[in-house]
Amino acid sequence: MITIEELKKKALTKYPDFLLSYYNDSFLDFFPYIIPCNKGNPNDDFEKRSEELKIIHQNSKNNGKRSYKYDTDIVSTRNGKQTIITRIYFEDKLDYLSFINKKKEFEVLVEVSNIIFSDLHTSLSRDCLIRWFVKNHEIISNSNVEDGISFYWKNICLCANWLYKNNQSHLYLRTIPLEVHSKFIESNLSIIHSLISAEKLTKDNNFIKQHGLLEKPDFIRIRFLDEIECIKGFSPEELQLTTSNFLELPSALFMRNISSIYVIENEMVYLTFPQIKNAICIWGHGFTASQFTRFTWLNDYNLYYFGDLDEHGYEILSIFRTSFPRTKSFCMDMSTFNEFDRFRVKGESLKGNVPTNLTDDEMCVFSELKKDKQRNRLEQERISQAWIIKILHSNNL
Repeated sequence: MITIEELKKKALTKYPDFLLSYYNDSFLDFFPYIIPCNKGNPNDDFEKRSEELKIIHQNSKNNGKRSYKYDTDIVSTRNGKQTIITRIYFEDKLDYLSFINKKKEFEVLVEVSNIIFSDLHTSLSRDCLIRWFVKNHEIISNSNVEDGISFYWKNICLCANWLYKNNQSHLYLRTIPLEVHSKFIESNLSIIHSLISAEKLTKDNNFIKQHGLLEKPDFIRIRFLDEIECIKGFSPEELQLTTSNFLELPSALFMRNISSIYVIENEMVYLTFPQIKNAICIWGHGFTASQFTRFTWLNDYNLYYFGDLDEHGYEILSIFRTSFPRTKSFCMDMSTFNEFDRFRVKGESLKGNVPTNLTDDEMCVFSELKKDKQRNRLEQERISQAWIIKILHSNNL
């Protein structure tokens, strides 16, 4: 015979259907809700059946509780006449909610849905909102709301309405003209977004982008490898530029003296890269090769890429050359690989196709890495400063 725990588990699986019936005013179709279950065999051991029936009765509406109800019948068996349960069911909403311990949760959900139906003015239809309530009933009911449910959800609607009506405001979150703190919006991005659009948030299509807000700018760091006067009387060692400023970098007067640019992945290698006449280096960390494609002006310079000697490093180099075909690798050749062979460690293997935009020498290194999965990574910081200087001198750089 079914246990109380099994009854509750079965009843809980129907909770989303119960919510739909509530919002669609179709309780008459939901109740009585009959739970399909094992009601026991009249030929089972008498004492065992009696104990099981006793537990079912103690927790039932038949015993005066707000709970399930059961119907019985008397049948003849080899053990004589026996009482059997013919069905277990819930008669109404209160019985059902009380048994599954959802009474308070449902009350909160009803309050919140009434607020949203009244205060939300986005493109979501009533049917979409009903599906939203059913999908998010746990989030709604478990919200940790210090200032009260009504205050919280009215502010959620306020934010959603403003973002819907001002889809391309190009403002930072903190400057949105609403009487809510920007931290409130930041803490509730997913909920607010889901009440505006059915489109999912992703890493590449995040809340800020989807709602036309301003993102915190990305910065690119550049180091001067030669003493260059940026502004009269001012020769900084390093600059940090937004990507939009970096896009316009060639227009800077000091760039007239630059002939070579080194893109370096590791920060310490970037910071300690030796001085070179008429050159700058860029810290490539945090930027994928594809993100550099918009900076087409890089093609006007002698461009070098210096990354890790691993499978992914050569993939990045290959992708880099798709946009900048004249790119030369720096210290990613077989002689460097052999010189620091003892520092090779296990790294991640490349999934997918073999990089195509590699020189014969680079492809030899890549092939050696592919052969030994336990030693397929040589980090660029393992390459000594003396070796870097030697390579620069040997190439008259």
